[in-house]
Amino acid sequence: GAAAFGVEVRPFAPGANTVRVAVAGHDGEPLGDIEGVKVKASNPLRGISPIEVPVRAEADADANGGDGPEGEESGGIKTYAADVSFGFPGRWQLEIEALRSGSANEAVAMDLLVKPRLADVDARVAEYDFPAGADAPLLPQYDPATDTIWITDASAPVIWAFSPDDESFTAYPFDGQAGIALDVDPSDGRVWFTDVREGRIGYVDPASNSSGSVEFPQIVPVLERSLAVSIDADGEGGVWAAIINKGVVARYDRHTGEFDLHRLPDGSAPFGIAADPGRGAVWFAQQGSGSIGRLDTATGEIDELAPGWGPLMTPETLTIAPDGSLWISEHQEGGAVARYDPLLGRFERVPAPDPAAFPNSAVLDRYGNVWFAMHTVDKLGVHDPLAGETASVPVPSAGSWVQFMTADGDGNVWFVEQGTAKLGRLSVGYAPAAGGQEAPAAAEEEAGPAYSEVAGPLMAAGIVAASLMAVRGVRDRREADGIVESCGKAQLD
Repeated sequence: GAAAFGVEVRPFAPGANTVRVAVAGHDGEPLGDIEGVKVKASNPLRGISPIEVPVRAEADADANGGDGPEGEESGGIKTYAADVSFGFPGRWQLEIEALRSGSANEAVAMDLLVKPRLADVDARVAEYDFPAGADAPLLPQYDPATDTIWITDASAPVIWAFSPDDESFTAYPFDGQAGIALDVDPSDGRVWFTDVREGRIGYVDPASNSSGSVEFPQIVPVLERSLAVSIDADGEGGVWAAIINKGVVARYDRHTGEFDLHRLPDGSAPFGIAADPGRGAVWFAQQGSGSIGRLDTATGEIDELAPGWGPLMTPETLTIAPDGSLWISEHQEGGAVARYDPLLGRFERVPAPDPAAFPNSAVLDRYGNVWFAMHTVDKLGVHDPLAGETASVPVPSAGSWVQFMTADGDGNVWFVEQGTAKLGRLSVGYAPAAGGQEAPAAAEEEAGPAYSEVAGPLMAAGIVAASLMAVRGVRDRREADGIVESCGKAQLD
């Protein structure tokens, strides 16, 4: 309407909060007929109806030094304060009404995600042993339609299904060598996967207990098989795959059986891929150029994007957040998770809390925190984008080698312990902690200091695909190139 509201909520966390409100005209000038403010808080999801809380008028801006909310000059604008209690984390609604004597009242409603600080997060880990024969479980994916965790096995032609209800595993064999990446098609429930050793993609259909495979068309150089290391089903009949050694993003049309191939710039080495059909885009990580790419599905145009501080360090997986932003893992020692905001065209970098870690596979929990694997250390990283804090949680089993993660419908984080053949579940709750904890580290934005350190020499595409994904022969990626190469050749053979 005719009013603008300045609202400050502190500390903006579960428990007692102070809400300060300043009301002005859209020209920034005071509204002379303001008689007071009403503040109501509610939580519709928990059935809590709007509760009005007492509001007190603060001293005039001229009398208190001219500071309004956020410490800005108020210029005589009246400010008000109220004490509001958010009894538990979740989505709360704040209603603010300005009472006017000379015209109609003005009101605004705000939806707030009230979340605990990382120091107050209760993270509990449970572990489940894979059945005998699962020597190299690799990548998990949650299917909300069936409440199932699907997992590839880099050592055998089988896709595993885990039921959280009865904590049981079911094996779905297929004709091939081994599964690497997978994704569930929401349109029919088929589980699509990449079989890198066979140079093709395949699927298992849990409804019919059947499986099938699809060969890639010939792509130059034709003497090399196509190494598709990641896959994503768009839910509209398309299955997307990134072919790292051919520099191609491919879409398989399940209805026609045809492939649509998109050639990328030379040296791109695409790895992770994520389709965003609602926004008409397919995103992919380019390890060769240290950038991400965006394919416009309507025009076929490709844009390459890199941060201003320099190339991304071995970008591997990427995750599309609900707000449309991307979280990209920099899977390298001293790496990070990076966020790209397509709306602002801006990158942000969050270094891993352990410099020895190889960050990977970011997922979001119920509070919007970003969890990521740290692969070479027995920890999981977590970043709070709202507060700019980063911390870590230990994985109970030593030698866990966690590389890939997923999140279920309740915001629990699931991860595969490749080194111990276990499936882990991290339940995120709220438990206020005592003080004295070390302050978590903050993220670094593109506008901050430049990053001049660039990833070391890139490995050959075949070695990258094998040594990163099929981990049985890999002990430490920080070893000499010769050891890495021998591991890669052993897996490809």
